[in-house]
Amino acid sequence: LFRSAGAGHQAELVVAGRLAGVRVPPGAAATVLVTAARAAVTGGVGHAVSRVADLPGGGADVAAAAGGAPGPRISGPEDRLPLGSCAAAGGPAVIVAARLGRLDGAQAGLIGELLGGAEVLRVAAAGRVVIPLGPGQEAGGVAGALARLSSAGLLTSDLDTLAGVTACSGTACRRAEVDVRALAQPLPGHHRTHWTACPRGCGRPQDADLVAAAGPGMFTVGGRPAAALDTLLNGEA
Repeated sequence: LFRSAGAGHQAELVVAGRLAGVRVPPGAAATVLVTAARAAVTGGVGHAVSRVADLPGGGADVAAAAGGAPGPRISGPEDRLPLGSCAAAGGPAVIVAARLGRLDGAQAGLIGELLGGAEVLRVAAAGRVVIPLGPGQEAGGVAGALARLSSAGLLTSDLDTLAGVTACSGTACRRAEVDVRALAQPLPGHHRTHWTACPRGCGRPQDADLVAAAGPGMFTVGGRPAAALDTLLNGEA
């Protein structure tokens, strides 16, 4: 994970919730991130363990592969960015969200088409993607770009039903008890609902209400046993 490192337009690597002491220009971020991801997979993420934090040393080898070392924990969660248009110093930009945090190839291609050639995407909390628009987009403007992104299946408004909903990797993880990605929707009264397929609660944004699968057909909400799934989704006690 990279986050903005403030002045100087640099990106900062975060490994397992800790600063790794690696700061690079945005153009070099992808290379460093791929290096860290490969080290995580080689170390066992995805087969021996589910998270970088569960590796021996808590991800120290991953940080080392990128030229860093585990440092202090990051101070706090990143706020969710509002979807739609946004003002940017270099020109117009839009903020969209991938449904449940996943982009397909067509969506990635469209984002690349809209992106300004000298600009860099920012991937933010809860699947948000900040897209500075390129000079070739003036004809359609921000509204045209948002319409194309929406037609491709990306979320472009906070009024969308799934705009506040997030989920873990679901059945892609060996610990999954149920396919929560197929179930994911906001619970009544809980716009920012995060669904996880086991009690570990992976991938949860700090501002979300956690719904965790405790077993097939069994869920907890905020750590407490919940009603049967159908009554839970209908907002019944």
